[in-house]
Amino acid sequence: MALKGVFCPNHRTAPVIEDFRAGDLICSQCGLVVGDRVVDVGTEWRTFSNSEKRDFTSDPNRVGQAENPLLFGSSGLCTELTTLPGERERQHGRSTSSLKSADRSLILAYKEIDRVGSTLALSTNTAQRAKKLFKETVTTAQLRGRSHDAICAACIFIACRQENVSRTFKEICGASGLDQRTITRCYKKIVRVLDVSAKSANPTVEDFVPRFCNKLELPRHVEVAARHVAQNIKKVGVLEGKAYTSVVGAIIFLVSQLSEAPKSLEAVMDVSGASSQAIRNSYREIRDIAAYLMPKDFPFHEKFAKLPDFGSATETNAMDRCIAAGLVPVADDLVTKGGKSSAKRAKTTSTASASASASAAPSPAASASIKSEM
Repeated sequence: MALKGVFCPNHRTAPVIEDFRAGDLICSQCGLVVGDRVVDVGTEWRTFSNSEKRDFTSDPNRVGQAENPLLFGSSGLCTELTTLPGERERQHGRSTSSLKSADRSLILAYKEIDRVGSTLALSTNTAQRAKKLFKETVTTAQLRGRSHDAICAACIFIACRQENVSRTFKEICGASGLDQRTITRCYKKIVRVLDVSAKSANPTVEDFVPRFCNKLELPRHVEVAARHVAQNIKKVGVLEGKAYTSVVGAIIFLVSQLSEAPKSLEAVMDVSGASSQAIRNSYREIRDIAAYLMPKDFPFHEKFAKLPDFGSATETNAMDRCIAAGLVPVADDLVTKGGKSSAKRAKTTSTASASASASAAPSPAASASIKSEM
């Protein structure tokens, strides 16, 4: 291995080689030992197996603890020299694995972050970012006296925003077991102290659709249609300013009512975390323009006129917005149960009736022969 910054006095341009076995630095050209007793910073392996074959492949165990950048100490190990009485004042080294109180608190907090992250099915990168945020928060000492669990939950929420992971605030509250007010206070304090508000990204409605549909066990085409509706809603500009949980709940409820697997309002409410009234308010705004929002190739199992009615919409120009956005409505006479259009079925029926009547009607020659026999 060639080292930079160390050179031979006789050959300055020659690379210096490190001898791991002897711990020496040797000139590659003349063999001069430039340095000795070099500490190997690489991984050390030893074997403690009782087998006769003593090699590095049987029961390798790493000596020492790996360095953890998330802790204040490098490894947590220390050596204390104490004087034992009655031993002629001879000093004995006693190796202990005692951790500092700060590192012990960090480890407990990291375990809580891993637990909440496992409950929310977060990735390793998101959990690591939350741990780094927690360490930065503790280093500033601005949240002294606050609950570490609340700080962990707030750091997880910020990490999800920064990693563009769609997790609602209520989901984090449910996974951590804390109330929303406690986590909100820690969240606002961390954002102000660490100045991370500019780095966070707001989630979109489309980010929540796949996960909520998966929890409701809806078919794949329902999820695709729900994402299509969400995109059209963004084009039209309705439901602006509404909470994305209530918007997603209203979209999934609308699409499921038109599919073969309708879901109740209570089931959608439990999955989305939004209140029943919030979902109803968002649903009212998109019910009357559902024909403009739905994809044409969707296998409809219910007509638009039979959708649940929770009252009239507050915006009266929503249909004009759809027309201005270039959306074309799905004709209501094309929507029938079973996913087939009534127009195609009517066309098939009329064709079959015409062929049946044509086959049943006698030919002109046959009619003439019948008249002659009479």
